[in-house]
Amino acid sequence: MTTALHERPQAAPVRGVAARWPAAMARFTTDRAGSLALVLALMLPVLLVAAGLGTDYAIVVSETSKAQRAADAAALAGAKEMSLADSTRGNVPSVVAAVVKASLSSNASGSAPTYSVATKVVRNALRQMQVEVAVTASLKVSFGKLLGVETMPIAASAVAIVVGHPNVCLLALDPTAMGTIYLQKNAKIIGQNCAIFSNSTHPNGIKAFNSSMMMATTICSAGGKDGGKANFQPDPITDCPQFEDPLAGRPEPAIGGCSFTNVVVDSLTTTLTPGTYCGGITLRGSARVKLDPGVYIVKDGPLLVADTASIEAVNASFYLSGNLARFSFATGTSVSLSATKDGPLAGLLFFGSRSQSGVLHEIMSDDARQLLGTIYLPTGTVSIDANQPIADKSAFTAIVARRVVCNSGPTVTLNTNYDASDVPVPDGIRGAGQPVALTR
Repeated sequence: MTTALHERPQAAPVRGVAARWPAAMARFTTDRAGSLALVLALMLPVLLVAAGLGTDYAIVVSETSKAQRAADAAALAGAKEMSLADSTRGNVPSVVAAVVKASLSSNASGSAPTYSVATKVVRNALRQMQVEVAVTASLKVSFGKLLGVETMPIAASAVAIVVGHPNVCLLALDPTAMGTIYLQKNAKIIGQNCAIFSNSTHPNGIKAFNSSMMMATTICSAGGKDGGKANFQPDPITDCPQFEDPLAGRPEPAIGGCSFTNVVVDSLTTTLTPGTYCGGITLRGSARVKLDPGVYIVKDGPLLVADTASIEAVNASFYLSGNLARFSFATGTSVSLSATKDGPLAGLLFFGSRSQSGVLHEIMSDDARQLLGTIYLPTGTVSIDANQPIADKSAFTAIVARRVVCNSGPTVTLNTNYDASDVPVPDGIRGAGQPVALTR
């Protein structure tokens, strides 16, 4: 019995488990298919969540990149608007918002978020005008919800400074018309280091067809544009605020009594003197006419240069009074004009009275390469229909008119070589260097 008390009847089962354990482990480790399946089963949810979060992150990166490009473009556009004059700073937010909307709409995907735009116009430490743009949104995510995250932030910012003010080479003032600036066939308007503006809010406020081209540092339309990418360099900024007439405060000259009446020069060589020309001035046949320096008031009649006549003037300006007062230069004529250097029309080559209505002015001459000064026709339309260059030999030419229409094949060059002439540039026309630059 004593011997029985010292026996271990339970030891055998323990030794059996221990003996079987290495074999079981060996079978488990050698059964790769089973172990892999188990691991995949355990890891699959984690992998799916990780892949989903990666997809969400990729979308956020893509949308942030789009927002940054929009912010950069908007900051530059806002700075360009700001560069027109400090008084226009209230227009900058609407310009910025329009550019952001256009940029993001053209790159929108089905899940694109709704963006908010914040704009600030300040002066930096160097006293430069600065436009700051912030574009933000909250993007709804799909897989982030598994971790309690329903949205992810998108943020982009840009800052552009106004280095100087742009030069204005063409401004069409009509606020509502279709084709306020209108080009067709092979017509070209080339603005050298200057800006082109249309105040028309019409969806087709600027129109360019066929092989025509409009080229400038900036092209800005208060409404829209009609034409392909090949018709504009650069593509116009649309939905811009309307640009105030920079010459609106320029006083009109006093009109005295008639100095001359119904003047006609037919195939003669002669010189005309300043004064009030009631009934207008007509040059026809092979007339060769020079103008003495001064102001020529053309009242209730046209300034017509017809047939093969020529007109030449240095330091002379024209004021057009009455609805019959207009200028027209025929195809075979020769025209060389430079505005006055001083006096009431200093810097203005033509000044159409603001009381005129619907007057059409025509430049059809194939030899009108010197038109030095500013052509100011606030209620008139300028029609340019020539086959040769216009104004390209002028140190500077600017046009401010109700409408500008170019047909056939003229190349209208609007230079800004202000220092090459002693003809003054009116306030609001001349800028001060390169307009804008991105700083971040």
